[in-house]
Amino acid sequence: LSGLVDSVQDRRQELNKSLSLIDQMETKIQESLISEKEKILKEMEDQRIKAIQQINQRQKELLNELETKSNQKLERLAQQRKQLEADLSCLENSVKVSRSFLKNASDHQLSSHLHLLSDQLTRLKED
Repeated sequence: LSGLVDSVQDRRQELNKSLSLIDQMETKIQESLISEKEKILKEMEDQRIKAIQQINQRQKELLNELETKSNQKLERLAQQRKQLEADLSCLENSVKVSRSFLKNASDHQLSSHLHLLSDQLTRLKED
């Protein structure tokens, strides 16, 4: 009977060792889980930051491109405006001179220059 008690005692110690090993394995698994979670979260945060940086860079590029194109269009419009203003001034001067000529010219001046004046006004009208 004493030998049987010793065998049970030995079995009890083996089970305690096995339980202790299980406790150690559980602890290692929990530690590994925490460590892996931290790695995954850090990697995801790094990727999120990188994605935001790429989005910000692309946004900056698109805004710069938009500003460049807008400035080019504004410059072309300013050039067109300047040309149209010059054309308008020329037309106004031509009308003023023509009216003055028609009002103040003698019959002889009218007959000799009417064709030239008419051609000039026709060209201005068509341009």
